[in-house]
Amino acid sequence: MTIDWTVASPPGPVKNPSGGLISSVIPATAATGNYEIDRRRHLRARQARLAAETEMLTWPLERLWALRDERLRSLLHHARERSPWHAERLAGIDLDAITGADLSALPAMTKADLMANWDRIVTDPRLTLEAANRHLERVAATGEMSYVLDEYHVFASGGSTGQRAVLAWDFDGFLHHHLAYSRIGLWRLRRSGRPVDAPGVVATVYAVNPVHISAALARCFATDRYAVHLLSATRPLGEIVAALNAIQPTNLATYPSMLHLLARRARAGALRIRPWRITTNGEPLLPEIAAEAETAFGVRVENGWGTTETAPLAYTDGVNPGLVLCEDKTVLEPVDEENRPVPPGRRAAKVLATNVVNRLLPLIRYEITDRVTFLDEPNPGPWTGRRIGPVLGRLDESFTYRGGMGDLEDVEVHPFTFRAVLGEEPRIAEYQVRQTERGADVLVCPLGELDLGDIARRLEGALAEAGVEQPIVAVRAVEGLDRHRETGKLRRFVPLS
Repeated sequence: MTIDWTVASPPGPVKNPSGGLISSVIPATAATGNYEIDRRRHLRARQARLAAETEMLTWPLERLWALRDERLRSLLHHARERSPWHAERLAGIDLDAITGADLSALPAMTKADLMANWDRIVTDPRLTLEAANRHLERVAATGEMSYVLDEYHVFASGGSTGQRAVLAWDFDGFLHHHLAYSRIGLWRLRRSGRPVDAPGVVATVYAVNPVHISAALARCFATDRYAVHLLSATRPLGEIVAALNAIQPTNLATYPSMLHLLARRARAGALRIRPWRITTNGEPLLPEIAAEAETAFGVRVENGWGTTETAPLAYTDGVNPGLVLCEDKTVLEPVDEENRPVPPGRRAAKVLATNVVNRLLPLIRYEITDRVTFLDEPNPGPWTGRRIGPVLGRLDESFTYRGGMGDLEDVEVHPFTFRAVLGEEPRIAEYQVRQTERGADVLVCPLGELDLGDIARRLEGALAEAGVEQPIVAVRAVEGLDRHRETGKLRRFVPLS
């Protein structure tokens, strides 16, 4: 049995219960140098800053906002000086008067703006969208990580809307992205009474190719203290279960929809693991999924909200309902469909996010179409950021196919099986996948010429690898996709009734 996963640190093979070898990979020598050596700069920076970052979770809110505003004004000045696109949009604005409390003087931007003006937005003219796409194509093909221009990371994102974006992070911004998550782990360790330096085993069931930021973060910041295993969410569920049983993770991170499948296997006795920490991200965590997982595994599920474009936006604190905002790294504005402010207690149609920690590709009042409610009540602690209610994005529903002639079990296919093909194709602007009895009908909005037959064959191969017998996939090019009348959002994955 071969499973697409990575042992980031330490290297070495792991056996599955039947005695076969589960493939293991460590970061390989990259085109611009040895990534294992290069990433040590990030590890040293992480070690130097993690303790201080953890303390920020309980800073007074006013102090967090002061730091955020300092970073905000620095970002705005840098964007006006180094980005031709932002220079035009920010001309004549008193940037020193801007605070996170009121960004209405600044124009908003969308993902379409980003992709149409990428080369004029990026603040390092050496980095172009063409070069970024070439890098992503190489990484997608080889799985090898490398820094771009010796200091940057580049990623592709289909996001929750299916519209492809290319994101570039500078050295410090990428570190901030990791610290926003890892400081929560350290804080929880301190509260749990466990030794802070105790070794652990991390299993993530997301993406394994570092064109995706989750895989890249895991590889870049893996240490000897934590063996990090990256399992592909596209693999058949039975293989994932077997790998987890072999790994015996202390920490499990995955999509809520995948956690739902794993919890069902755990309750049936097939999955036999006892992690002390479970985290989810990338999709809405429905209460019934959290309850089922907590019953199956005996630990409280932690949930996060984030995007490839920003550092993590919010996390559950383990004490109170809702999520607590990471106030120091992003300015978030809840707005209606016309970008007018929405007060606390009322659900926003979307948010405008300003990433204040990544100066390479400035995203200023960037539209994120998740529906969020800022809670109109004080935060009782222990963290001090403002709280929001559950994020009402879409839960990407898995597709269930009937088992073949000799297979009594149905085959459940995670949406990432489709995203891994469609989200990495730079000539697809948007897509929608509609399940059929034996495969899927896929609608794509192409950017230029596109070999629809090749995409269909790749998707059929991915479905066959996931266990679907003789899958049939049809891919059609369309000019646009129908969106939800109320939210304006796209339902990317439509299962059979």
